[in-house]
Amino acid sequence: MEKRTCALCPKDVEYNVLYFAQSENIAAHENCLLYSSGLVECEDQDPLNPDRSFDVESVKKEIQRGRKLKCKFCHKRGATVGCDLKNCNKNYHFFCAK
Repeated sequence: MEKRTCALCPKDVEYNVLYFAQSENIAAHENCLLYSSGLVECEDQDPLNPDRSFDVESVKKEIQRGRKLKCKFCHKRGATVGCDLKNCNKNYHFFCAK
């Protein structure tokens, strides 16, 4: 792992970023990927990332969606983790929500 900016949250220095799709130059924290509302996890494993495999197109769409959403905690864009309460429409970054 190397220090990179996560495509789904503003954390870059304090946490190691997991390469998600090297061919697309997308890097993200594993938990940011796991808890984002609109991602699809694939059954086929990526040989460059054998632990988890997410659909690249759904990740790209989620990054675009996150650019429109502000985190209720830090007020920065990229908040792709939705609140778990039924009628709540608040969004957070994973590290802001935990």
